Amino acid sequence: CKFPLVPLKMVLSWPAPSATPSITDYTIKFRIENASDWTTFNDGVSTTASVTVTGLTTGETYDFKVAAVISDGTGTYSSVVSSRTSD
Repeated sequence: CKFPLVPLKMVLSWPAPSATPSITDYTIKFRIENASDWTTFNDGVSTTASVTVTGLTTGETYDFKVAAVISDGTGTYSSVVSSRTSD
């Protein structure tokens, strides 16, 4: 018996850095653990230090990283964190 893969979501949150000029958005990137290519999650524009990443697959481990965006551009990405979706 095979079960279909069901798209899942994962909630990420992080401490908001203080930045001058002010943060205008965050860029969230994800990939299946240790894959070479990162995908940018399209969450619109938000200054909230959390996001729900959707479209993930059951039973996969994902890597995530986040960078603040200010008027000068995108900052340095956070350390990579990994989490597995439920089976």
